[in-house]
Amino acid sequence: MIKDGALRATFSWWGKGRNVDATPRKAYNSAPFSIPDFRAARTGLRHHYRSFPLANIKSAKKRARQAVKRNARNSSARSALRTSIKKVVNAIAAKDKAGAEAAYKAAEPIMDRESSRGLIHKNKAARHKSRLSAHIKALA
Repeated sequence: MIKDGALRATFSWWGKGRNVDATPRKAYNSAPFSIPDFRAARTGLRHHYRSFPLANIKSAKKRARQAVKRNARNSSARSALRTSIKKVVNAIAAKDKAGAEAAYKAAEPIMDRESSRGLIHKNKAARHKSRLSAHIKALA
């Protein structure tokens, strides 16, 4: 018998209780030049964040643009990976063996693909696959 807490403890990213900022990310250096903002002093806020241009060199600006694209691509891929694993975990928790096997069959190539691309380590993908398949076999 698999307890829900034991299943969730198997996956380190599950249920950490992180406070994630839901605001959409802006592209690098959306404001070409920013003047100092004095609203922070006027409103009593300790910090008032504004966009200040950081990179001056052409190659550094290009690297910053590439980093934004890479960050968006990696965030999306990581989210899809976690969602596919959660589908398997939820099916296992619901004792749905057929659903768990179908979700695992869909999640396995995603884990392989992201490990080959370097999003996650290959041992982490192998660990997830091993533990999920063991939980699915235990449902019999």
